[in-house]
This record gives sequence, C-alpha cells and structure tokens, in this order.
Amino acid sequence: ELIQWAGSNVTLGGALALNFALDITQLNGTTGNYVILTRTYADGTTDTVEVPQSDWVSASGNYMKVTYHNLAAKEMGDLISAVVYNADDQVISETHTDSIATYCMRMLGKVNDAQKTLFVDMLNYGAAAQAFFVYDAENLVNADLTEEQAGFASEAVEIADHRQSSGCYYGSNLQLVDKIYLQLVFKAAYSEDMYAVASFTDHYGHVTEQKLTVTKNGSYVIVRVEGMAIADYRALVTCKLYSADGTELGCVIDSMESYAARMADELKRNGADLGDAIMKLGASSYAYFHN
Repeated sequence: ELIQWAGSNVTLGGALALNFALDITQLNGTTGNYVILTRTYADGTTDTVEVPQSDWVSASGNYMKVTYHNLAAKEMGDLISAVVYNADDQVISETHTDSIATYCMRMLGKVNDAQKTLFVDMLNYGAAAQAFFVYDAENLVNADLTEEQAGFASEAVEIADHRQSSGCYYGSNLQLVDKIYLQLVFKAAYSEDMYAVASFTDHYGHVTEQKLTVTKNGSYVIVRVEGMAIADYRALVTCKLYSADGTELGCVIDSMESYAARMADELKRNGADLGDAIMKLGASSYAYFHN
C-alpha cells in the first residue's frame, strides 16, 4: 500500500518555500528512503531535487517534512510534485502535487475573514511579480479569485523613506527574485579582512546581529543582509562597514519600506506595481502573525 502524504504548506519568510509532510510511521522503521521533488516551470521544463531521509526535518509528532526552497514570487504557479522512494529506488508513495498558488486558494476556504487578506495579498504579489518580470504573465496566479475574495486585499500601505547614512555608504538595492534581502553598497577600496556588522529587530521583537563578509565590485564593496521575513518590511537595518583593524568606514540605516518609498516609480512596470504589492504583503503577514 502506497504511503499517503499528510499535506503541504508554505513558508513565508525571506524566501518562499513549499513544504510536504508525511507520517513516518508508514515507513515501518525502514531507512535509506528519499524523496524526489519535481518542479514544472511555466514553459513545461522540469527540475528535480533529491532529499535523502537523513535531511528530512521533524515537523511535529510522527511527522517529517521535506522542502522545496527559494521559490520566487513570480513562480507561485509552478507545480511541485513529491514522491517517496525506498533504498531500492522503488516508488513507495502516492504523488502529491501542489503550488503556492493552489495552497493560497485552498486556505481562502479554511481561514477566517481577517486571515484571508494574507493569502489574497500573496496571490496579488505573485501576479505583480509575473507581470513585472514577464513570467507566464498570461496565467496570473490571482486570476481565479472571485470578486468577493479579491475584496479582502489590503488597502494601500502608507510608507516613507527613513534612510540615514554616513561615511562611504553609496546606495542600496532590495532583491525581490528568489530571496528578499537588502544589498548595501559602499564606495571604498576593498581589502582582505574587511567586514560589516548588520543588525535589526524582527517583527517578533528579537534583535538579530550578523557579522558579514563583503565582496568587491570594481571600486565598490558589497554587503548582503539576509534573514529578514516579509513581515519585517518596516524593520530598520543598521549596517556598518569596518576595515580590517576595526575602523568604521561607513554606516547606513535602511529598510524594505524605505527602499520601496524611494523607488516607487522604478518598481512599476508592465502595469504592475511591485513595491505596492510587497508592502501590502508585508502589512498583512505582520497582521497574520500578531493578531
């Protein structure tokens, strides 16, 4: 009898991920099993990831999960299929197929009205990313929303630029492809053992501090600050660049919100307003986790 999948859900953090869960008591204590995750892109091409049993992650009770990581917002409609194989490379489970878009649509039928906003905003963000980056734009992931469901979308979010800087800070860039992160640029001569320290308070009130390596790009030094969730959209990130001897060379305080406020016009393309969509998702994800 083939193993049954318990279900799937979405991780909404600095990167989107699709999780598949199963009850491991169905394996009867066997080891050496593995899961094949097959992704089908919008153009019909596929990609596979093998996840050995040793890399499965405990979820709760007897459940374990495997994850397809780093899906871009524009790829919310891409289908991911999961199948379990035993150590003899035989299929021992049913095939479970899902996507972030289908997950969001399912959740709209399960959650209360206040929580529906998050899933509608996710679909609207995905659709905006599809149009902005021209990815399967003929099949927008929010196309199946009813008029009533679409009405749960967030109102426009009031945002402002709170950036402050000093020293050799040059500019910022918010990456919105497979991961959401701030890329900070300093105009400084690169040397080995230079480093940066970045800190921010996340939406739960926890302070995160990271010592980061830097990279060289011509006459600029690049710092990549990761670890923020979408709900941290207003979190102010303080980043300081140091020489090898600990001398502070430059400092910036910036945020996703500040970037979106500064780049409001540049984040509009092909009829999509990507900045507006990510700010709405930031607001609804914060509300989802804290209300």
